[in-house]
Amino acid sequence: MRGEGTRDVPFSGLIDSDTTWAGNFHFANVTVAPGATLTIASGSVGHGLPGARIYVEGALIAGNDSGPPVYLGNASSSPWGYIQVNSTGRAVVRNTYISNSTIALYSYPGGSMEVRNSSIKFVEKGLLSQGHMRAEGVTFEEVQEDALTIYSPENVVVRDITVIGSRRGIVVERPINFTLDGADISEVKDVGVLISGGGRGVLLKGVRVRGNGTNYPTIGMQLLGGGGVFSDFLVDYFRSEFLTAGLQIVGVGTIHINRTFSLHCGMDLNVTFSGRLYANRSYMNSYGGSYFRHLPPGRCDVFYYDSYADSRRIHTEDELTTFTALRNITVGALDQMGRSISFNLTVVPYGFPPEDPFFEGYVKDSVKLWLPLFSKQGSQIVYYQPYNFTFTSGGGYLHVTIETAGTSWWKHHLYPTMNLPAYSNINILEIEEDGLWRGTVEDFFTDPDGVGNLTLLSAEWGEGINVTTEGENITIKPQRNWHGESWVTITVRDEYWNLSALEEEDYIEICPVEGVNTTSNITVTVLPSPDPPVLLNVTYLNGTPLGKRMVSIGGGEVVTAWIASVLEDTPEEFIVRAEDPDGEELTLELSRGEEGEAVEIVGGLAFTFTPPENSTEGGLIRLNLTDSVYRVPFWVLFEVIAVNDPP
Repeated sequence: MRGEGTRDVPFSGLIDSDTTWAGNFHFANVTVAPGATLTIASGSVGHGLPGARIYVEGALIAGNDSGPPVYLGNASSSPWGYIQVNSTGRAVVRNTYISNSTIALYSYPGGSMEVRNSSIKFVEKGLLSQGHMRAEGVTFEEVQEDALTIYSPENVVVRDITVIGSRRGIVVERPINFTLDGADISEVKDVGVLISGGGRGVLLKGVRVRGNGTNYPTIGMQLLGGGGVFSDFLVDYFRSEFLTAGLQIVGVGTIHINRTFSLHCGMDLNVTFSGRLYANRSYMNSYGGSYFRHLPPGRCDVFYYDSYADSRRIHTEDELTTFTALRNITVGALDQMGRSISFNLTVVPYGFPPEDPFFEGYVKDSVKLWLPLFSKQGSQIVYYQPYNFTFTSGGGYLHVTIETAGTSWWKHHLYPTMNLPAYSNINILEIEEDGLWRGTVEDFFTDPDGVGNLTLLSAEWGEGINVTTEGENITIKPQRNWHGESWVTITVRDEYWNLSALEEEDYIEICPVEGVNTTSNITVTVLPSPDPPVLLNVTYLNGTPLGKRMVSIGGGEVVTAWIASVLEDTPEEFIVRAEDPDGEELTLELSRGEEGEAVEIVGGLAFTFTPPENSTEGGLIRLNLTDSVYRVPFWVLFEVIAVNDPP
């Protein structure tokens, strides 16, 4: 089937050989059989009849990256059905607009879909995947239900997604080694990003969810365990604005939150968790603050670093939720001269050993920070109540008073520190096989004093990658045609200062302390990038290589062709010698031949040429060297040598 011009009779039925649709056309139910490829050419406009479905058991290729877009819409006021990729199927959709369907694309386990630089509008559901998928540069608009749903993904990457209007934006169930790198979501009714069933090896990076003041109770991001466990789970650079809650977490395991911004939301973090929660380098400016509680029967340990909490509250709601570390939390105010001042203070309440600090943070003049107080007898918590501590400045020193139950405690109950040594952030890097990563030590380490006086001491790395350093700059580059998981270990030195509290005085003394070394361990995942096959040469059956020369193929076009000499009336077999950088099996196919030629693929990378009977007329043919992704064409010119025939 091939659509040319306007085709009113719809395409339908079984496609069992390679087929191209082009121009303007209608389509009904179509099945692409295994081994067949349906290509929808760039610039095509397709109209699906009501409920029309394209079942893909072979391959579907729609559009390309450089040509005009493909449009797939409805033929009447009723929506068409969907594109369904079955277990043996593969769909590649690029630069394509899909609209007015029940579902845009849906894949079963075993099937695969790749959608790039495309737009999906006015559909009931967007993309649903139960198999391998890759989505990049996809825009969803006015989706009635979920824009993007992925079930049990493994080793899946989703990048640069835009959602404007849906019930839920991106929904992922039980992810393993899953990356969401870049999403801008707005006008969703329930939640921007939902991860359910826990997750392992997950990176959610560069996600922004915006409300408009009328979409309440929209939540920016939900991480729900639902019987699963969170591990190696990182939320990096998440931004929520004008929502009921920025980030809601319910579950078990370990989660890292890095560089998160919450602006004008009902609350920043709403956490019900059993395990460890790390929050780092975040800005919280909601109306209700952040809430932390444990998920029975476990306990919740919160590690809260390098963040700005405005003057809002940080709430813990039960005795089994504790801030194991609360360091460098900045609250805003000025001193008597109107100058902004910062100190890094560590507080160890009564009943805690000095080596187990409870609160560490930058503080500014005349600010109260509400936190819980725990008293311990051994490892058991025996007393629980909130307390306030107030910071005032004067005479060049910082003065601190802690108040609880009407009692004031002075400095001999505190263990302050200033300018703590650098500590390592969680680090998960993904690099394309043909790409590289450039950064500095500050991408891997946080210097609490903010001075940035870190010295790079050493860098070590594992197989498949090379690391170069220059000053504080670090470059990581995969080795040629290598992909997999590797590692990098980086060590830095930080010179810092210490604050000590004096027993009998009401001020804090600054004392120098020797610098320390800190090591960061980075997991580096190199993602595979397909490479085209490499043609080495073409030989006769006995191994003698063919020569090459420039040959005209008409229309002013000249190509380099392999030159094969054969005897009149004598078949000759040839061998193509090639290699695939990705280790895939290569096949040979005949692309184009001239009249009178007799070329046959005889298996593997071998083919025969039989000259026309009693003729010295040669011919020029084009063959393709193929793997699962690429077709590499090459030309062979046959020159027939005359042989005297008997009378």
